[in-house]
Amino acid sequence: MYEISSSTLSTRDLSSGGSHFQLIHEYDKHTSSMNTVVWALNGYGLMLACGSSDGSISIITSSDLFGNHLLPFQNLLSIQIMSQISQVVDIVKKLNEEYQTSTPKKLKLIDAYLFYVLLTGVVQFGYCLLVGTFPFNSFLSGFISTVGCFILAASLRIQLNKANQSTFNVSPERAFADFVFAHVILHLVVINFIG
Repeated sequence: MYEISSSTLSTRDLSSGGSHFQLIHEYDKHTSSMNTVVWALNGYGLMLACGSSDGSISIITSSDLFGNHLLPFQNLLSIQIMSQISQVVDIVKKLNEEYQTSTPKKLKLIDAYLFYVLLTGVVQFGYCLLVGTFPFNSFLSGFISTVGCFILAASLRIQLNKANQSTFNVSPERAFADFVFAHVILHLVVINFIG
């Protein structure tokens, strides 16, 4: 019976009861001390990964299926980041497919309007940061207009969504009439605020 020591890659014969170690393999590819040694699961065979202070990770196999690879730590991080990005892309694709198949055209039209209003608000805010707020009332009234339009359109979308019909017992015509009336009031206030 043998015991394998992960830090020195040596074996000790336990049957003889002694403390004699025999060197099996010496790995000298790292230029600094090894900080971590992790053994792979049984299904992968005899394989281990070593993390070193020199910023690299080596993968060592007994059967040399993958060879003795010395991977810079930055490459492993970029592989992990690319894997996470591909997962996010897959989620966005699934979300887009579901949106395209299950969202009615009326709601898609409102979503396009919401996106337009959001971009308008972002442009106004960016202009404020780059150029300044003079005249302040004009900037403020324009920004209030975009925020108000966004809130009113989001409310219209919520009322027209069939999933919310049990909560909002309003016909689509009535919801749109409320939307238009609220817009008229909002823009009267905005025009008055400009001065």
